Amino acid sequence: MKKSTHLIATIFFVVIFVFLPRTYVEAADLLLSPGTGSYSAGQTFTATVRVVPSGDSVNAVEAALTFDPSVLSVVSVSKDGSVFSLWTTEPAFSNSKGTIEFGGGSPTPFTNTSNILNVTFRTVKEGAGAVSFSKGSVLAADGKGTDVYKNSTGATYTVAAATTPSPTPTPSPTPTPTLSP
Repeated sequence: MKKSTHLIATIFFVVIFVFLPRTYVEAADLLLSPGTGSYSAGQTFTATVRVVPSGDSVNAVEAALTFDPSVLSVVSVSKDGSVFSLWTTEPAFSNSKGTIEFGGGSPTPFTNTSNILNVTFRTVKEGAGAVSFSKGSVLAADGKGTDVYKNSTGATYTVAAATTPSPTPTPSPTPTPTLSP
């Protein structure tokens, strides 16, 4: 009797651990690229929001970013080149609040690092312009919408005072000698 109980228990564990599908969750990150940069006041530059699935098959992201509106302002947000074709929250920004929000998805899951959107900033004044993720969600394409979001990496952009070009002296005309007859 003891032998048959042991055999049944062994078969049970083999079935559980070998034949049933395994569920595991990796982790996905959000990042802003480039992560650093140095610019002059009044200059524009573009940063890209990216998702890094890290082995998971994902198909949706929702996030919000914050920035210091006294140092940076958003000129535009572009979906060109995005992995997403569906938008649950159209990309929007507020320069008065210093926020950017979006939510998008794709009917086709993906596993590679992918671009979500491009943000064009204009530098306002001298200082350090930090841009960070205030919330994030990355959904796995597992039929359950499991949130696999783990980390986010923002960026810091250094803004130097605008340089005033020094005036170039205008050369004075050189007199040409005249010959008299």
